[in-house]
Amino acid sequence: MTGAARRALRQAGAAAVCAALLLAGLALAGAAAPPHAAAPPSVDLAALQAALGRGAFSEVIDQLEQWSDQGLVHPTLSFDRGVAYLGRAESSAHKPSDLGQAAAAFEEALALDPSDDEARVVLGRIRETISERRAKEHASAVVARPRLLRALSGLVGDEVWAAAAVLGSLLLGLGLAGRLYARSHEMRLGGAIAAVAGGFLLLLGAGMAGAGQHLRRHFAPAVVIVGEARLLDVEGRPVSGARGPSALDAAGDRVPEGSLVYIAAVRGGLVQVEWGDERAWLNAAQVRRIATAEGG
Repeated sequence: MTGAARRALRQAGAAAVCAALLLAGLALAGAAAPPHAAAPPSVDLAALQAALGRGAFSEVIDQLEQWSDQGLVHPTLSFDRGVAYLGRAESSAHKPSDLGQAAAAFEEALALDPSDDEARVVLGRIRETISERRAKEHASAVVARPRLLRALSGLVGDEVWAAAAVLGSLLLGLGLAGRLYARSHEMRLGGAIAAVAGGFLLLLGAGMAGAGQHLRRHFAPAVVIVGEARLLDVEGRPVSGARGPSALDAAGDRVPEGSLVYIAAVRGGLVQVEWGDERAWLNAAQVRRIATAEGG
């Protein structure tokens, strides 16, 4: 290899490392969540807790919904809203959408604070209750599997994928250095292997971190708050039949209460959602958007 070729290869390797570090840094910056809005004064929270204790669920819901309409977002408020809706759902004053609203509230609490195991457990129980009610009403069970990209990006956080990209860039840089500067054949071979492994890890980590950011920026999470939301076409006409492999039976044209969907577009009173690995339209009034730590 000529000296000019070696210099060109070194420059390419340095550029690759710099680009990798830049991509990983952008991924880490994108993964950092903005701070939550401040919670209301403690006296208001104490009053809410007291109202919950005496079973004044509608009173608590009215106050929490008012704060939500004002843009006040906090995991504690979302959790308390879920408790209030769940309490009313189990009382004589229950309303048809209470369980769906409770599921939306606990889903939001988890989105704002993924470490909230209590919210995760309660959310799971709510969905079990909904499934049991559907079974008693002889409604078919519908399970929507998430699309592959969303499932993969959700396995670990963006911070992990970004760290993998950084590690890959380091391996790539070390491998290229070994390939260029090592004198023995074994060291050069080891450098080539490290460079290939580092390049693969770099592409995987940076790609998945970027995919996670893309999904968060272009899809807004929401929860179905009615008994069943019928899938529609772009003109608002009901979609007939199951929606591909994500739906396990013929009832796949209806999204059950409490289901998590992702809004991709809005058109008048309709929202285009991703449910499982398919897209369709729903009545916007049948879903509730979820606030997220990214400011959704």
